[in-house]
Amino acid sequence: MKKSILSMVMASIMVFSLTACGQETATPSGTTTPADSETSAPQEDKTVTVKDATGEEVTVKVNPKRVAIYDLAILDILDTVGFDKTGIETLGLPKTESSLPDYLGEYRDNDKYVNVGTLFEADYDTLDLLQPNLIIGGGRFGSKNTEGKTIDDVKKRYPDAAYIELDIDLFVDDVEYPYEEGLKRNFDILSQIFPELKPGLDKGITELTQGFADIRAKSGDADTLFLMIGPGSISFYGQEGRYSLVHKEFGFKPADTTTQESGYHGAEVNAEYVKTENPKVILLLDRNASLGQEGSGKEFMANSLIQETDAYKNNNIYTLDNTAWYLLTGGYTSTKNMIADLHQYTDTLK
Repeated sequence: MKKSILSMVMASIMVFSLTACGQETATPSGTTTPADSETSAPQEDKTVTVKDATGEEVTVKVNPKRVAIYDLAILDILDTVGFDKTGIETLGLPKTESSLPDYLGEYRDNDKYVNVGTLFEADYDTLDLLQPNLIIGGGRFGSKNTEGKTIDDVKKRYPDAAYIELDIDLFVDDVEYPYEEGLKRNFDILSQIFPELKPGLDKGITELTQGFADIRAKSGDADTLFLMIGPGSISFYGQEGRYSLVHKEFGFKPADTTTQESGYHGAEVNAEYVKTENPKVILLLDRNASLGQEGSGKEFMANSLIQETDAYKNNNIYTLDNTAWYLLTGGYTSTKNMIADLHQYTDTLK
């Protein structure tokens, strides 16, 4: 299987090379071609310097032809505004079943897109053949290795490729709305790298910004719990954790302001805790369903202690889009789906 993938990558690169050679045609004597003009550099030579999520300034080719994307939220954005306008000729991405939702299934199932590893690790054999101009890392990339080792290895191995991080940091202290501002930064960076996408990206970020504002204006004062569930487990996320944007950026009032989260997977709680907090609204994320496994929503709703909460009695328990909130946070379509999830509640308010 790997042999056929590598052969396909090599064929794609050969086609690109032959096409480029075929475009070098002779011109009449005395005629100045765009490449010879002092005012117009060849498109493949144009670059732009951007500041990525780490604050590092990175010089990137405009309209890079060979791209590896390990942050699938970025693929979500490119797909939504028109991947065909990017000019990318060979795209590499993690093609594991659980990494890509159905609306991005074209990239998973079509052999013209090559598998360059997983969300966590690079497949160097494939990347060696791809020789990317641009590599976009993700928040999970390298996390199973020694801190920074994978990223450092990739930068050293492909010195001619620009490596940028576009992960959104929700814990920036000096930014009021870090998720929203992170989206604006990423949309702006992508519009500089892929100029043909700028009109769609500008329209998109305006739409998403308005969506955030609409939720904030109506989220009200109802005490809200954000919970992640799994088989026999419940985890709480509050105003300082992974899903703090629910409270800080969407404006939902936290029902619990004292419980401390133990890490990225929240604070372990139980149904008795939920009953004691008695939230008016529960936002429910089913982790197993996010990974394509059997969900735990029915088990949660059938619990007699949960049924004693005001949220249950008033039909204010809302199941969230698993892909949007758990896998592809930071995408265009995924953020629209997050906003739509919260409208389930705000649309009930007068």
